[in-house]
Amino acid sequence: MKERQLFLQEIINETQKWLKNHSQKQTLCVKQRKDKVLYYAAQGNGKQKYLRQNQYKIVTQLAQNSYDANLQSCAEKELQIINTFLQQYPKIPADKLFERLNKNRKAIVDPLYPTDQAVISNFLNNKPVASDYRPEGLTQKTENGELVRSKSEVLIANYLLHANVPYIYELPIVLDNRIIHPDFTVLNVRTREILYWEHLGMMDNKEYIESALAKIALYMNCGYYPGKNLIITAETSQTQLNADIISQCIKIYCK
Repeated sequence: MKERQLFLQEIINETQKWLKNHSQKQTLCVKQRKDKVLYYAAQGNGKQKYLRQNQYKIVTQLAQNSYDANLQSCAEKELQIINTFLQQYPKIPADKLFERLNKNRKAIVDPLYPTDQAVISNFLNNKPVASDYRPEGLTQKTENGELVRSKSEVLIANYLLHANVPYIYELPIVLDNRIIHPDFTVLNVRTREILYWEHLGMMDNKEYIESALAKIALYMNCGYYPGKNLIITAETSQTQLNADIISQCIKIYCK
């Protein structure tokens, strides 16, 4: 909502600059006669002046004036509605009411809407006690105490941990009757959505690339799409994954 407010205010500021520097005493009138388009400058008194071909610059300016004035009006109305909504919006959203109760009341109330903590706990209960999936490759340790397969995966896990984003490493799932192990299964607590994060760490290896593309195709055939519910990061030996990319992925998809 904040981003929308800033966007609308930017529109208002930009249109005000244009309209301030361009006269609005005339408006554009457009008429169609057979296959010809005619332009007129409408005066305040109702009279119209035909604009010739060599006056096309005036035509475009009047058209721009009209568009900017309407755009400014629309932006101002929408911004006013948003501001009014936010002023009236309750300090405690309905889905957060239970979390604001004291512990004694929580003990005797059954929440209609699952709390964040309940959703997180339910998600993490899926975490296997121990994994027997290619254990020989688990050589790198994260701050959360789990073993992963690469330094880049350590980086991803640590950033998820510090961002308070619940995740499970290599949780087995079934796609098209095949068991696969996404690098990270991630919970967006706000939206309650499960995301899968695949890090493709050897994209300068031809066989690895073929395998990675086949895996992405499998995801997509089962309804998981990059940029929606599938996060994909990649690197080569020359272009490695960096913290900024991880942070942006977490901000865009996981929060």
